[in-house]
Amino acid sequence: ITRQFHTGDYMNQELLETAVTEHHDELMPILKSSYLLEPIPKYDAMQLATKVNESLGFTLFSEMYYPTLVKDFSIVTRAMQLHNVKTEV
Repeated sequence: ITRQFHTGDYMNQELLETAVTEHHDELMPILKSSYLLEPIPKYDAMQLATKVNESLGFTLFSEMYYPTLVKDFSIVTRAMQLHNVKTEV
């Protein structure tokens, strides 16, 4: 699923795959924030990443630098979409 996405230096591929395949509900706030017409503020993005990490029970978002969070939110959203398409087919 996630092998198609370059996660960079901060996001762990295996944790991303686990999150997308086993913790879909916990990732929904990330998906929703990715589709907002206006970007979420920096502090809100950090709070959201921290909350999602806590609900997952592991650290998917380890870097709280705003540009990295925006990229990571996008990667998670694309991975979720790909997973959903593959499970629907």
